[in-house]
Amino acid sequence: MEDLKDIVINEIKKLKFGKDIKLDIRRYEEVYPESEEQEDSYLIQIRIGSQKDDSTHDTTCSYLDFWYNPKEKVLDHINLRLIENLRNRDLGRGLVKSLEDIGKGLNCHKVKIYINTNKEFWNHMGYADRGDHWEKELNLNN
Repeated sequence: MEDLKDIVINEIKKLKFGKDIKLDIRRYEEVYPESEEQEDSYLIQIRIGSQKDDSTHDTTCSYLDFWYNPKEKVLDHINLRLIENLRNRDLGRGLVKSLEDIGKGLNCHKVKIYINTNKEFWNHMGYADRGDHWEKELNLNN
């Protein structure tokens, strides 16, 4: 888990938000303790400018949440939100680039999005509509 945390922190440091950035990484069983499933995956939550200590349903800030599955080498269930005063300043693109660079650092070959409320943005970022989700193959050679 330390390698995962180091990779995420190194990418987050490249972002220039001018606000506090909080990072939370939890294993599947910490997020869903009542589940009988034993999934080897991690929830990564990056919050920018949060006013809360708890990341659950934090609508006071911009955020990027995603799941990392080391067995399948995939980042999925991406949830990206920018509060109104941070939009239209290329910060969303910066977060997506950081997400993709985190994926490359973890040797992930794919990023998947299941809830897409801004299809134009994700299409512009190179993500393809696959019917039930949007995805992008990551080039691990660059």
